[in-house]
Amino acid sequence: MGIRANCPVEVAILAWPWETLLGDEGKERGVRVTVSPWVKFNSRMMPTTAKACGQYLNSILAVSDALDRGFEEALLLDATGFIAEGSGENVFLVKDGRIFTNDERHSILLGVTRDAVIKIASDLGLNFETRAISLDDLLHADEAFFTGTAAEVVPIREVDDSAIGQGTRGPITKEIQDIFSLATTGRDDRYHGWLHRIYA
Repeated sequence: MGIRANCPVEVAILAWPWETLLGDEGKERGVRVTVSPWVKFNSRMMPTTAKACGQYLNSILAVSDALDRGFEEALLLDATGFIAEGSGENVFLVKDGRIFTNDERHSILLGVTRDAVIKIASDLGLNFETRAISLDDLLHADEAFFTGTAAEVVPIREVDDSAIGQGTRGPITKEIQDIFSLATTGRDDRYHGWLHRIYA
């Protein structure tokens, strides 16, 4: 115990039933989010690209505030005021058929599901760009969605009571969701390399 991180590495594998993080209804209808008063820490404070348990306090504070105010998820901004990520998800926007997301320059964890969605978008031939994303970009997007291991692919339908696009799951979001679901359940041969089968 202590703050000197000199601990032997051990492995534990746990398995238990897990509902979709933002719910099945959220995956279909989209979720309502709010911009958090908590700012995402930046890489000069601790490495934002590391998945480390102590860093989740930032997310816990943000999502607790969002739930207290009647929203389903929080959106954290980085220290410069650009969008960072959700409490446990990366953010993607769709505008005029193009997909946008940010990268490690904006204090995000480079998620595995983020990488999967980038690959799916590329395979679909969608135009894709990685850059800073402003709150104004999000509010004027045609579609927006979160990606994350626990969340999978979840549409964002509102930000602080302002509808994104039509306020529903958009067609590009749905197409990516459908392919992601097929890929992660072994029903799309293009992505079999993503899976490690375990036999009883």
